[in-house]
Amino acid sequence: WSTWCAASNPVAWEMMGEEPLEEVDDDGLWEKLKTWDELGYIMGCSSRGDYHGILGGHAYSMIRVVEVEVEGHEDYTSLRLVKIRNPHAGNEWTGPFSDADEESWNGHPEALAVCNHEVGEKEDGYFWMPFHEFKQGFKKFHLNLQASRTEEGGVELLRFDLIEAGHAFSEDELAVRGHVWDASPAESEEESDAEIEAATGEGDEEVLAQIEAL
Repeated sequence: WSTWCAASNPVAWEMMGEEPLEEVDDDGLWEKLKTWDELGYIMGCSSRGDYHGILGGHAYSMIRVVEVEVEGHEDYTSLRLVKIRNPHAGNEWTGPFSDADEESWNGHPEALAVCNHEVGEKEDGYFWMPFHEFKQGFKKFHLNLQASRTEEGGVELLRFDLIEAGHAFSEDELAVRGHVWDASPAESEEESDAEIEAATGEGDEEVLAQIEAL
């Protein structure tokens, strides 16, 4: 996992380790987000506090990152939007480009098409929000470099040999991992074991034990 935190400078983000390892500005983080999204990495974020429908101190998943070229607006030529999901459903963003925000969506038909959004209340946990609002509502960003999304919406496990024995996952990491594994639960314990073995390779007992312990 790679964790990025909002630094004391509100337009800077730090990749955290025992010491900050890297710092980028908003544009730099946005370019990284687009790249990671294109690569299909699993991404999550931690909210600062209650903010226009977002539940404070809660872990959300980041589903998609898009930059939409728009016309007819003097102040800007593109929109930066992120699609977020609350694994528990509810507690969704209620500001601009929220599910039922007709003014924002209808005023930007290009975004409506690119995001494949249908305007209306859903309460399914999924929502879109502008990137500049995302930065106000969330304080940490988590990137899983060990797994990627598939085109079918499943998960492909990658580089699990990088997990150190005894590594303690944070609540945010576990929330994102739990959402991933529960997205398409196995029908039986035997099927679950078979899926894990198929994803990680036969015979790697140490890796299997680490995954099953999550």
